[in-house]
Amino acid sequence: MKGYAGLLTSNQLLRALIVSSFWVASLFIPSVARTLFTGESAVVYALYVLTYLLGITGLRPSLIHPKVSDAYLVIADVAFAFYLTKYFALHREYDFVLFAVLIPVVTVGTGEILGFIVLLAGAVALWAQTARVLQDLPILGSLEVVSIPAYAFGLILSYLLGVIFLWSYKRTRNEAEKTSLELTRSLVDGEIAKEELIKSNRQVSALLKVSQVLSSSLDPEELLSSFESVLHETIDFDNFSVLVFDSSERCLKTLMSRRKVYRLDDAPKYPLDFGVAGYVFNHGKSRLVGDAEKEEVYTPSVQSKLEVGSLISVPLYYRDEPVGVLNVDSRVKGKFTPEHLRIMEGIAPLLAIAVNNALQFTIVKTASTRDTLTNLYNYSAFTQRFHEIIETCHHFGKPITMVMIDIDDFKQLNDTYGHLTGNHVLAKLGEIFLRFFRRSDVVARYGGEEFAVLLPRTPIDVGLVLAENLREEISVYPFQTVTGKRIGITVSAGVSSNEDDGVIYDVRHSRRGGGGEYIANVEEIVMKVIANADEALYRSKQRGKNRVSASLSAKYPHKEFTEQVQAEVPADIPAIERKKLANL
Repeated sequence: MKGYAGLLTSNQLLRALIVSSFWVASLFIPSVARTLFTGESAVVYALYVLTYLLGITGLRPSLIHPKVSDAYLVIADVAFAFYLTKYFALHREYDFVLFAVLIPVVTVGTGEILGFIVLLAGAVALWAQTARVLQDLPILGSLEVVSIPAYAFGLILSYLLGVIFLWSYKRTRNEAEKTSLELTRSLVDGEIAKEELIKSNRQVSALLKVSQVLSSSLDPEELLSSFESVLHETIDFDNFSVLVFDSSERCLKTLMSRRKVYRLDDAPKYPLDFGVAGYVFNHGKSRLVGDAEKEEVYTPSVQSKLEVGSLISVPLYYRDEPVGVLNVDSRVKGKFTPEHLRIMEGIAPLLAIAVNNALQFTIVKTASTRDTLTNLYNYSAFTQRFHEIIETCHHFGKPITMVMIDIDDFKQLNDTYGHLTGNHVLAKLGEIFLRFFRRSDVVARYGGEEFAVLLPRTPIDVGLVLAENLREEISVYPFQTVTGKRIGITVSAGVSSNEDDGVIYDVRHSRRGGGGEYIANVEEIVMKVIANADEALYRSKQRGKNRVSASLSAKYPHKEFTEQVQAEVPADIPAIERKKLANL
């Protein structure tokens, strides 16, 4: 009945209007009805109206169920209609029309049951009039017999018409509701399809952009930086990171995080079971974490420092082999959605191929520029980097210092302990040099037991202090043979600079326009600085080894640097932080 609220309200008013109109008609027709008191009809009508108002405004909305309330009003209609029959005793057609109209109206508005009750009431009124059972009662007055078949047939017909109309209305309404529901479903399906199409287009667009970026470069830094920028256009995140699997060390290494790209040899390492990334790598399943604090495989002791609220972690596979993990995270909890996860899972295979190609390229490039034993630059790569640094430092007006280092009595070491121990010492020194010097410094195995170091933007006095500190640390470092026996190693060093006497820059103006300059004799400068460092190294060897010397062409007064420092530390020596090999 709740669905018929508007119709019921109209139906109630219509019934009240019908009954009221017949009451008005009763006032203008001759009647044989006897009344109990003057104005009885008006008083009864007033009670009817009051009852109706109480049913509509009081009972229906607050006190009882709408079905009960409407049944109550129908009974009021029937009672008053039955009362009016005494006024229509001489005009039976009024009585017939009253019930004949009231029956279908009630049936349509309230249902077949209440309509049937009105039909019974009309039948009772018919029976009362024809049987004269109530003719002596004061309230009804005298009654006359009417045509029973015609009266009964008319009332039943009006009821059937009401039922037919109600059924037709219900069927039409059901069909309308069904049509409306189908239309609503179609609209919803259309919106869902539209949203899915938008999502699909967004994913395809992201894949196209990513594929273009990943095929544009083999350099890991350039590739990952561009990839992060493109991914950020589709997914809003605070940090993007890529961890790769290092099979030799059985760990995950951070290739990129916090917009910083690492070299694999000095990248942060994590165990294979570390946090969400370790779980994703080992299980090969993506993970969407809405709240990092509630994530069971989260590692708060390390990751909490990164202020991670939510994250997505996706495994990277290349030829069905796990090669790493792709992560994005945000400080905001619940930041990511399943759609974001699907986008990343679609992108991950492309990134896996690109990362694998970039790593292979790095390996090949490293093999052509690195010494396999020490992992330092080889001679060819060293001289190439020297040319680049000469140009760069001249552009910014900064000095360059070169340190040439040689292992003392290395032949005797090989003869005494064998070449395996000699190689072991060379590899250990390469490791020490990489940790001792800056990442911006260029460290190379120059040849045999000789090493060369370029210190960009470093004056010669600082270079001498660094070389002296390194010499002292190596002299006390606990080197070992391949059998574990402790041995002592010393080194000698020669230091030169691009500011030495005799190092002349042939600077010319570029013919390409723009006011640019270039150095015409870079090769000559490189050879001069190397020769000066080699000369200083030779003098350190001649003076007893385990020494650091400055080039004779250097514009620095303390050429025999080690002896000068050991005798008395000059006041003009710069104070720099001393690095301890034991702490590296």
